[in-house]
Parts: sequence; C-alpha cells; structure tokens
Amino acid sequence: MFVLGSGTTCFPPIALLRQLFNRANDNSHFPSAERLAMGKELSEHILALNPPQRDGGFKYLSYGAVAQYYYESGNKDRAIELVEVALNSLAVLSLSPTN
Repeated sequence: MFVLGSGTTCFPPIALLRQLFNRANDNSHFPSAERLAMGKELSEHILALNPPQRDGGFKYLSYGAVAQYYYESGNKDRAIELVEVALNSLAVLSLSPTN
C-alpha cells in the first residue's frame, strides 16, 4: 500500500497508477515530470510484485495500467510487451479447466 496525502489514506499502487494515467482524468494541473516519476515508481513496484516472467498472478488486472505509463513515457515497445503478457495471462486463465 502507498500513503497519499496526510498519511491517513492508503491506496494500492494499481489504483494510483490508474488515477495518474487514465485518459479520462484531467491531470493537466499535475506537472508532467512528477507524474512520470510517480508512474515509474508505481510501475516498478507492481512489476516487482508480479514479474512478467512468473506464471499466474492475474497480470491482466494490473498490466494495462502499467502499459499505459510506459506508453505515455515514450517506451511504446515495453507497453506493447506488457499488453501481450497481460493477454497471454488472460488466455492461460481461460484455458484452465473449471470444476
């Protein structure tokens, strides 16, 4: 969990990342360099908790937001790679037998 504001409210890193890089949000008041620096830290944290090379972990839930950060920071190849990992994660889940 990350602490935001006065230290009394905690949000998971993925929620903060989505808030920062969701195109539906107007972040024009937020300096771009600070937004990208926060995005980098949050993305690295998310990827460290659920690395691309490890199986499982419901990557499709978080990797879209991480990919959005990489896309906006100019690393489009990394963004595409993470979207592919997320889609493969989802495909593996859909192929798993259900009871």
